[in-house]
Amino acid sequence: MPVDIRKSQHEKKIKLNHKQSSFVISYTGLNYLHPEKNNYRYKLEGYDKVWIDAGTSLAATYTNIKLGNYAFKVLGSNNDGKWSELPKILLINISAPWHKTDLFKTLLAIFVLMLPLIFYFMRLTFYKRQERLLKEQVALRTNEIKKQNKELSDHRNHLEKLVEGRTNELNKAKLKAEESDRLKSAFIANMSHEIRTPMNAIYGFSNLLNEEDISKEERSEYIEIINSSYDSLLVLIDDILDISILDAQGIDLQLNEVNIFTFLSEIETIYKQKETDLLKLHFLHTEIQKNTVIRTDPVRLKQILTNLLNNAFKFTEKGLISFGFELSATSKKITFFVQDTGIGIAEKDLEVIFNPFLKAGNNIEKVYRGTGIGLSISQKLTHTFKGSIRVASEIGKGATFYVQIPTYTT
Repeated sequence: MPVDIRKSQHEKKIKLNHKQSSFVISYTGLNYLHPEKNNYRYKLEGYDKVWIDAGTSLAATYTNIKLGNYAFKVLGSNNDGKWSELPKILLINISAPWHKTDLFKTLLAIFVLMLPLIFYFMRLTFYKRQERLLKEQVALRTNEIKKQNKELSDHRNHLEKLVEGRTNELNKAKLKAEESDRLKSAFIANMSHEIRTPMNAIYGFSNLLNEEDISKEERSEYIEIINSSYDSLLVLIDDILDISILDAQGIDLQLNEVNIFTFLSEIETIYKQKETDLLKLHFLHTEIQKNTVIRTDPVRLKQILTNLLNNAFKFTEKGLISFGFELSATSKKITFFVQDTGIGIAEKDLEVIFNPFLKAGNNIEKVYRGTGIGLSISQKLTHTFKGSIRVASEIGKGATFYVQIPTYTT
């Protein structure tokens, strides 16, 4: 985009959008004797660190300038070498796209903050309705018992036993409801913490960006932290929406032919970036397996395996994480596995780790973040495939998850 400041006053402003980050600025000096001998120097403050000697050139070209505010200054000299005392100034603002503005991010943050409240009130309404139904059932049963006591006085002992049995059932139902309330409250508290952490980062570092004395490096670091926190919020929202959809109506699979070796190789490439000097990732396969093709939903299958790999990296500090697959003899079923050498899972926790409101026993040496719904989502998706998921583990010896699904081949 060419910009001409030859007829400007001492100072001029121009506003560009984010697609106009490359531009050419033209200028000229008023010297009617020998204009061809005029010399110029210019500087784009906020981009150039020193003045640029342009010689007799009458234009300055800039490409791919970052978003922000700049001041273009130009000085000229006549044929006698006398330079102008004050530079001509052009103020340039390159504005950000709407989806990168602070207003958009603030509105999105407010929306995300409201989600747990909506979820909480929905759950609260559900449990209140269940409690009302339970009370109605109790009242109904009590009336039936009173009527039976009047009509069947000779069977009092039998009725007393019946009442005792009903009471035990109601107590169990009450205990189960109270346990569900407790687990729900713990889940809400944990999810609120998971939301609050990136929210605090977004809020805190957004305020720091308003400080005038921060360096470019610090500003870039703050923006990177804000973007990372924003991504964490999106992942959390996706998990909440997925488990809500799975609980409410389920998901329709989109089956396509998939080369499993290529599919898992792409996942390996992504997770190789998480390797450290103490922790390595291996994709176990044979030459024969490179030609394995099945019909499956690659999006949902990837969601299952990435949840398992994320858990493996979360709970494994050193050693090896390996994954792969095995095709059944009839080629009707395929089993995927993810194995790690992490902290392992206690036997008492193996039955509850797929519960969306429960997390395995606390580790006293280290706190692991997360909402605890990833494994629940993986289990529900596996059941959507009409498959099964199981885990084998011991404390201190790592864990191995197995996911078996149909290949949907004839």
